Amino acid sequence: MIAEQNESKQTSFKFKIIQEIEQIPENKLMELYNLVHFYRIGLEQIVSKKTESINYAGCWSDMSEEDFQDFVETTFRRRRHSNRRKLYEEVFT
Repeated sequence: MIAEQNESKQTSFKFKIIQEIEQIPENKLMELYNLVHFYRIGLEQIVSKKTESINYAGCWSDMSEEDFQDFVETTFRRRRHSNRRKLYEEVFT
């Protein structure tokens, strides 16, 4: 019963989304597509990163707290830079 309700809600949301999209002017559809596309890709990356993280769980347990914090900061900085560059390349090339 709960699964049927969830499926019904999802179908309802899809229907509402489609109705909204049909009201978007034709010259704005590319922008909407890019928004939805990047959102979906982001969701896929989150799932992929969670799986990768689980595979590496505990492998840094012998690392000092200071080294670990440095590693985390460096990793986030590199990912931010890389993601910005990828987004720029996809949008403007």
